[in-house]
Parts: sequence; C-alpha cells; structure tokens
Amino acid sequence: MQKIISIAAILAAAFSAAFVFFVKSSGGGDSAASAAAPEGRLKTAIPAETSGWTSKDGELGDTEEVQRAAEKVLNVTDYVNRSYSRDGSEFTVYVAYWKPDTMEIHRASSHSPDRCWVANGWKNLEDKKSEFPHLDIGGHRLYGGFSRAYSISTERGTVKRYVWYWHIVDGKPYEYGKSDNFAPTFSNWLKGVFSAAVEGMPEQYFIRVDSSVPLEELKSDAGFAEVMKSLGKLALEKKQ
Repeated sequence: MQKIISIAAILAAAFSAAFVFFVKSSGGGDSAASAAAPEGRLKTAIPAETSGWTSKDGELGDTEEVQRAAEKVLNVTDYVNRSYSRDGSEFTVYVAYWKPDTMEIHRASSHSPDRCWVANGWKNLEDKKSEFPHLDIGGHRLYGGFSRAYSISTERGTVKRYVWYWHIVDGKPYEYGKSDNFAPTFSNWLKGVFSAAVEGMPEQYFIRVDSSVPLEELKSDAGFAEVMKSLGKLALEKKQ
C-alpha cells in the first residue's frame, strides 16, 4: 500500500507540470486579468488536523516555476491542495476559488479531471463513472457531484485514484449536461460566453476529493467527515 501511495505522489507531481503545459497549449491561459498572490483563506477554512490524520499542504506545482505558471494559467483567487495520511491510508482535498469577474464559467468548468487527468495519461474507468444527487456524511447533506475512478500504468503496476468533484457556480452546482466532462457542451460554452459579457463572471469553486481507496469507505471515518463538513460550510451546502 505504501509503495502505491508513493507512486501516486510522484505521479501527482508529474501531473502538475504536465497539466500546466496542457492548459497553455490548449489556449486556457489567456485571461486578461493578471494572477495575484492567493488569499490564503482556504487553508484555514479546511482543518489541517482532524481525528488522528496528519496533513501536508502542496502547491499547484512541484517547483516554483511550475507553481507560478499554474497560478497564471488558472488565475485562481485562492486555493488549497492538502493531503491527509494515517496508518497507510490517505486522501487529498483540492479547492480552487475564483472571486467574481476573474474566470469565465466555461473555462473554469474545463479544468475537471475528466479532461486534465485523462489528457495526462490517466484512464477514466467507464464502469465507475457516475453522478450523485446529494452526499450525506457526518449528519450533513452536501450537494451532489461526480464520482470517478482513474487508473494509470506504472513500472510498479497500476495505480488507481477514486475521485469526487464539484464545480460550484454562484452558490449552485454547475450542470455539465453530459456524463463525461472532458469539455463543456456547445450550449454551455455559449451560455458561459454570453453571461460573462452581459452579467459578468460569478464566484466559483472547484472542489476535488481523491484517494487510493473508494471514498465510500471513508465516509464513516470521523476525521474524513470533519473535513467534508468544512467543505460543506465553504461551498457544498445550500446557503440559508
């Protein structure tokens, strides 16, 4: 298990560099707004210590150069990329935040793992691909999102990652309109362009939770539930 986790960590670092190259080459980084230093709010909104789990924060890239390039490409207002570990088990929480008028909806929606992970060598496992209407965990009901499993072949064997992800636009889940979110549908693309021109760009969050084990197996864990509860307060619960 520890070898597999180490492989996943190495692949994640390589993925960060490849992801920046992919987005640049696909024209996703030409936002007119200049990238500012992240706010840092998200790192305190998500607990770093929780019921026996230890955590480590990562950057958007494995080097300063890649990190700066990623921040410029994504133009995030804030982000947190935090890995939790305990007794050979681990999970990662990644949250990107865009304040209003900093990112078009159709561009933010294109940064799903269905596109970026697959474009960098991961296989999206068809039989694990689903959408859930809501998520009940730790006595809280969170917004519905997307459930995935991805695999990649390495010299030491096949690595799998199990993923939940959400794109929250103006406080509500974004409707991709299809089962595989490799790219926005044409109608969503048009709506995104139109709304940006007429109404401006709304506040947005992209949230991804991933692990080397099926995430359903972690739902009963108090520490995991505490982290998910914090994501609910942040963006995944309907505001009263």
